[in-house]
Order: sequence, then structure tokens, then C-alpha cells
Amino acid sequence: MTPHLEEELTASLRHRAERQVDTSRLIAGATARGQQLVYRRRATVAGLSLAVVLLGGGATPLAVGALGDSGRQGRADRVAASPEAAPAAAPTSDPGPRTVPMLPSAPLPDAARRVVGTDPAALHFAVEGVDTQVRAIQWHSGSDLEFMRMERLDGGLSWVTLSANQDVLAKEIRIRTGDYADAGTDETVDVRGVRGTLRTTPTNEGTSYLLSWQPEPGLYAHAHARAATEDEVWWLVDRLRLGIMQRCVVPFAPAKLPDGLKLTGCTVETSALAEPSAPAEGFRSAEITFSGKVPGQVRLAMRAGELKGSPETTVGGRPGLALPRPAPALSLYDDRGVMLDLSCTEGFTDAVLYEIGENLRVAAKLGDLAAWLPPVP
Repeated sequence: MTPHLEEELTASLRHRAERQVDTSRLIAGATARGQQLVYRRRATVAGLSLAVVLLGGGATPLAVGALGDSGRQGRADRVAASPEAAPAAAPTSDPGPRTVPMLPSAPLPDAARRVVGTDPAALHFAVEGVDTQVRAIQWHSGSDLEFMRMERLDGGLSWVTLSANQDVLAKEIRIRTGDYADAGTDETVDVRGVRGTLRTTPTNEGTSYLLSWQPEPGLYAHAHARAATEDEVWWLVDRLRLGIMQRCVVPFAPAKLPDGLKLTGCTVETSALAEPSAPAEGFRSAEITFSGKVPGQVRLAMRAGELKGSPETTVGGRPGLALPRPAPALSLYDDRGVMLDLSCTEGFTDAVLYEIGENLRVAAKLGDLAAWLPPVP
């Protein structure tokens, strides 16, 4: 199972038993879409598989026609009832508004718009107002790709993915969607005046809606959601902002890098809820990766945990274990109640990990993104 599929499976199962539909949001989205009726041309994908099992993601495409002629309810039908006529939502035990901690942001100069995926220390887009509309967000930048993965309040998953390399973007989507990547029904749609393609695939985890388009020349984008209606992907499109840069900050970082290492990836996940398995309230996980003069990579990650057994070594004042693996690995304990995992692929020596460990800094407040650090000095 790939890391991306494992993360998505974990996130899906975490909230599967407590799904809650945000009715007002769905109605508002349908109304907005009804004001933007566009010409569509349907094109059924040849050879659609009627029963394909999604490896890792746990979703199985359903037979064509299981959800009607096009696999979803028509947009005009959804907006026929006005919000005023909708019944009031039933009271719940929801404790009130929750806010997902967000990465620091700043205006993005026009000259920097074309570096999407090539600067792992930042994301070059944002989704406006998302912090109160989801349970958790994962950001990633690196290897010619940037994405935000969002756990919605109903427990479903949504993504916005950007790349200047169309092949890299297609590969990422194929990893995420698994065996149903080529299943579904395609139709041509208008996305802010640009021609795009909406692929609809019914699965046993909810219908998959994948919207593909070019928001700017040389830039490719996907909005993807597993949801009850396509309104979720249009909600993302309406709030996508390309003129915003989000800095990828982390709660740990090396104060000094060994010669020849450079940052290749930064991944951070935050949550609106306190979770027992998380290192701190609002913070789920973080990972940074580096490349060097030899093939492979060096990986640094943080997780909640305690040192098990007697320490075998002390690095940078932190007790730790040298883990038995084909390639060198260190696991260091920080007195804030977290483990710092340092690993590398074959080709690197443990000297690289020890040098990083000696210069590794940890933020004073793990749950406060304002106190976090840039991934490189």
C-alpha cells in the first residue's frame, strides 16, 4: 500500500462512524451552482468497468445507472427548492464552531506563480474560508506537486492539487484513485471560463467527482471530492485563490544541514479537534524530506509517543534508539512527549542522521503554528 493510499484509508475510517451532513452548506452550494448553469456535453468513457475494487482506498465502482442516467442528481433538480423552503436542521451535540490551524500566508507576487511544486517551503495557492468548514487539512509541497487534502465535517475527503507538470499530476491522481482511475463518466464543463472535464464515478465510499482544468497557461489543477453531490468540487473551485502563498512551517527543523542536502518536500497536517494520538492539540503530523549528492532521500518526521526500552544513544541531548533497518534510522525522544524519527535510504550513512540530530530544533509550542519553524535554516 502506498503512503498516500494508507493516509486516505486512515482518514476515511477515522470518521466513517460519525458522519454528519452539513445541510446548509450543500443547499448554499447548489444555489450558487444553479446561478452558473453551463452547457455540458456528456461523453461516456468506453469500456467502463462495472465492478472494480479500489486497492487501499476501500471503494468499489458501482454499475452504470445505479444512481440514475448520469450517476448523480441533476443540478437543476437540486436547486428547485429554495433555502427558505428547506427544513431547519435538527439540533446536534456539536460543541460549536471549530477552526483548523492554518499555515501562515502572504500575497504571492505574479512573478512567483509559475514555481508551483518547485519550492517545497511553500504552497502557491489557498482555499479561502476552509478553516471553519473542515475537520482537518493536510498540506504538501514538493516534487513538482502541491495539494491540500481536507477532511470535511461529514467525514468525507476533498482535495485540491496543482502542478506545472501534467504527467506528475496525472500520476498523483492515479495513485489516489487506484483501480477506478479510468472508470466513470466524463463530461465537458466550464470552469471560470475555461474548458474542463468532470469525471463522475459512483463507488461504495460515495461518488467520486474529479474536476480537471487549467486555471492558467502552464498550470494544471484538479479538484476532487468523494461526496453526495458534485457541489463539493464546485465549492472548492469557487474558493481557490492562486494569488496567495502559504509557507510550509513545521514544529521541528534542523538548525544546520549537512553539506549537499537540499529540501525536496514538506508535509503538514493540522486538525480542529484534540486527538489522543496527536502530538498536540491542533497538530497531527509533519514530515520534511531532503535529497543529497547520492540517490535517495533523508526523512524527518514527528509523532506522539514515548521511548520504549533503554536508550541506546544520545543525540543533541535527546535519548534515542538506532533502529535496525536496511538503511540507517534514528528515533529520538523529546521531553515535550514526542518522538523524532530520522531515516534515510541506502546510499546515505548514519553520519548524516547524527549530524542532523545534533542540530535539530523543536518549537516551544507544538500546537501553535505561529511558533513553528521554516523547514530549512
